[in-house]
Amino acid sequence: MNGSPRTLLMRFRESITKTILGALLFVTGMTAIPPHVRAADWVPSVAGNVPTAPADAVRPLTVIDREDIELSGMRNVYDLLNSSNGRGYFNNFGIFRPFVVGSGRVAVLINGRRISDSIVDLHTLPISGVERIEILGDSAAALRGGHAIGGAVNIVLKRDLEGLQVQASPTWTTQEGGDFGQGSILWGSTLGRGHLTIGADLFRREEIRDKDRSYSRASWTPGGVFADTSGVSVGGNTLLITTGTGEDRKTIGRSLGNCEGSAYTGVLTNPPGASSGMGCGFAYADIAWHLQPNANYERESLFFNFDHPLGKNVDMYLDFRAAWDDTAERYAPSVGTFSFTPSEALKQKLRQDPDIDTPPDKVFLAHRFVGHGNRDWRTVTDEYDVTLGFRGRFLDGINYNTYVRYYRHDTLTIGDTFVSETLAQQAIEEGRYDIENPFSTNPVHLAAIRDTGLRLTRDQVTDHKTARVSFDGQAFALGGGNVKWAAGAAFAHEERRNVYDYRDVGNRSYQASDVLGSAGNSFSGERQRWSAFTEASLPLRHDWDLVLAGRLDEHDDVGTAFSHQITSQYRLHQTLTLRGSWNRASRAPDLNTLHQLESISYPRICDRKTFTGNLRDCPRYQVERTFGGNPNLKPDDAESFSFGAVTRWGPFTLSADWFKIGLSDMPARLSAQSIIDLEAEGRLPSGVTVTRDGDFIDMIDSPLVNSGASDVAGFNVQGNMDWKTDWAHVVFAAYWSHITENEFRVAGEVQPGDFPRNRVHALIRANRGNVTANWSVIAVTGYSNVLETARYKAWMGHNLTIQWQDALGVKRMNLTGGILNISNRGPSMASQQEVDLTQDSARGRTFFLTAKISFDP
Repeated sequence: MNGSPRTLLMRFRESITKTILGALLFVTGMTAIPPHVRAADWVPSVAGNVPTAPADAVRPLTVIDREDIELSGMRNVYDLLNSSNGRGYFNNFGIFRPFVVGSGRVAVLINGRRISDSIVDLHTLPISGVERIEILGDSAAALRGGHAIGGAVNIVLKRDLEGLQVQASPTWTTQEGGDFGQGSILWGSTLGRGHLTIGADLFRREEIRDKDRSYSRASWTPGGVFADTSGVSVGGNTLLITTGTGEDRKTIGRSLGNCEGSAYTGVLTNPPGASSGMGCGFAYADIAWHLQPNANYERESLFFNFDHPLGKNVDMYLDFRAAWDDTAERYAPSVGTFSFTPSEALKQKLRQDPDIDTPPDKVFLAHRFVGHGNRDWRTVTDEYDVTLGFRGRFLDGINYNTYVRYYRHDTLTIGDTFVSETLAQQAIEEGRYDIENPFSTNPVHLAAIRDTGLRLTRDQVTDHKTARVSFDGQAFALGGGNVKWAAGAAFAHEERRNVYDYRDVGNRSYQASDVLGSAGNSFSGERQRWSAFTEASLPLRHDWDLVLAGRLDEHDDVGTAFSHQITSQYRLHQTLTLRGSWNRASRAPDLNTLHQLESISYPRICDRKTFTGNLRDCPRYQVERTFGGNPNLKPDDAESFSFGAVTRWGPFTLSADWFKIGLSDMPARLSAQSIIDLEAEGRLPSGVTVTRDGDFIDMIDSPLVNSGASDVAGFNVQGNMDWKTDWAHVVFAAYWSHITENEFRVAGEVQPGDFPRNRVHALIRANRGNVTANWSVIAVTGYSNVLETARYKAWMGHNLTIQWQDALGVKRMNLTGGILNISNRGPSMASQQEVDLTQDSARGRTFFLTAKISFDP
């Protein structure tokens, strides 16, 4: 067999696609046989291990059904749940409670099964195959593990489809870029005594370029100051020269070269990192793309769910998913700030500068390697997920469910063009690389570009295997009925690697710390986990239910993590129910935080040590920061409380819940801005360093340790009305999330940052005959920027959707269309460089149309 592993994998992809699509076309002609059972009836709920219908769940549960999904206008599961990701996972449905402590504290399940112990890629899921989404608004740590202290999301794929469904959905924006489209074909029918649902789903989205949006395109005033620019970096071609000693020590900026053409801004004054002078700016926003990664995105997904009885009390199920996606990204050419020994010619120029007495032996250069070209990356992902399970009943009323599962997520990224800092310094000092004119056509210079350039090959793999068995049944009777119980055990093995491989034209490898334009580094690790869990639902009285749950996770690398929960509800009256819970949990650190090698990031900071003016005028610029993992990390701890009430009067339902979540001993490091502030106050913690050359910050370094803690508290209020009249069926729903406390601390130091206090989502839906109209609004209150010198304004968006069933007189053909972000609201901004960018605000006003037609089996 010939060909590279990637070529062979692509051939396998093509063959499996043809096989499944061929099967899809073949089975559409088969004769249906009466079904054995509806497989959808046994899909476990995210609300507990004890089998419970969502409507009977003791814990707060919201269900997004198929109608909600179709009327949302979203055609990708990631966009559906994270369309407003910049505002903290405030999605299309206003469900915020599970994500209040971050997405890393939420368990994401597919058909009731956890995707893996680490990665969650919602982009690859086929939205046409989603039957419903269950969102648990309470801790799920005792059910799914300590990482689920925030809550859980269960994405249930279709299992009981009958017939053929074909769908096409183009979507287009009123601004340049961002159009997307989706198409699918699904088929389901009985096979023998079993049932098969199978489908293929395609999704495409084009990029949005920074220059195509008013808030993100580069702006500057010729000859102006850097502080008044947007989308402009000091790293065009700017020398940072430190002169003097003691109190006379200062850093002066000087533009190098003619600073004209390409995306150069010309000479600007007061460059960040210098106390005075000028520099050559570069308008990187005229080149870069929006919403990266996944700026330009294509995805193909296949799935099938097959259920078949093997006997009177045994059913077999086989679930399979596969997805392949292709992503393109673009960034401006690599930029770096590094020191080098100036040539005699450059020293002579510096001697003629009246502000420089004696040129130093080393100078810093903020330089854009434009001659190397843009950084264009392409990423290809292959994902496979297969589960084989058996469910049934044995003994007297004891049910069981056991399965084995294999999941693999394989991503390959090819990135051009990076630059080796070591090779670049050497080429500059040897005079081979022309730092004053990186567009030079001199053969020596072009050879230096070739020799200093690097290509990235990044290989990310998650390989997860699980075996699980669970039992459930009923026990003795209490005052309100029989005790229901569930118990089980699981074993999981997960292997992850994220390998960055930078190589030059001679195929020599380089460490990430030597790569300009990179912000990542490698890690690899594996883990085995043994788990045991139990849950008991105790009906103490006809009006009082108590649920106890516990889970033990034993890891072969970091030890034991234990979680337990007490949940209760009490019906004071047929119209009023009180509910509450208490949870304790611990979470094992993920493999990335344990094993990551030293990496580099480029955060923006305000240097309060050198800037003494009004903070509103403080320039924020990028600095280099190193960080890495820590193999000695231990599991962290979490505790949560909630208390609330639910009241129902006929078609009206109103619920209100208070919650508080505290996390401690989390793996954490100080934020870059916090480090700079502590340095200015003379209070840098042990192990944290800030390296400077004069006024210029050369490097920030801080360790990762179990020193993080946070407290989040607030209220969730939800109101619903489902009113059927002779004229129409009207549904109203409103969600309000109010955060009263949100504090994050590292080593006892409160980290800077603010948050929206209120998030509101409301919709009204009316159905009359074959037509449904749906109007919704999403609103988020304003909040301060990191420095508390300005505020992001409140944001509000409106969506309108109309669905026509049996459209144009064609039976079972539905047309759904609408306008998203009707008012064309852009992102909220605190300043020209501080933008709260979200999916909906980036796209602006967006139109969509979906045509779906179904055929009987």
